[in-house]
Amino acid sequence: FNGLENLKNLDLANNRLTSIDKLIWLHLKNIENLNLMQNLIPIYQNYTFYGLEKLKILQYTNSNLKQIWHSAFASLSSLNHNSLSFIHHKIELIQPYAFLGLVRVTILILSNNNLINIQNSTFSGL
Repeated sequence: FNGLENLKNLDLANNRLTSIDKLIWLHLKNIENLNLMQNLIPIYQNYTFYGLEKLKILQYTNSNLKQIWHSAFASLSSLNHNSLSFIHHKIELIQPYAFLGLVRVTILILSNNNLINIQNSTFSGL
């Protein structure tokens, strides 16, 4: 995405994306709306959204999400969502501090997933 520094909206919905490189967003500092719906991304790794400091809207429903790693959402403090819903994903694992940086989130919905274990620090940072 080098050379697209002024891009504000990026729609990657309905693709067959299976991963997101950690540093892919570094040149997209002005993205405000990111649509990842209907993809095959199984893991939000550490710092998956790093560099998206101006992101306000993140769309990710109907994905193949199975794991959310530590600090996956770090740098998303400008996200306008006060509610995040991960209903009907396939989430099996959420690492401690996975939601670090989501300071505006007051409602987190994780129903209808495959969670087996939740640790004390899983929700730290919300």
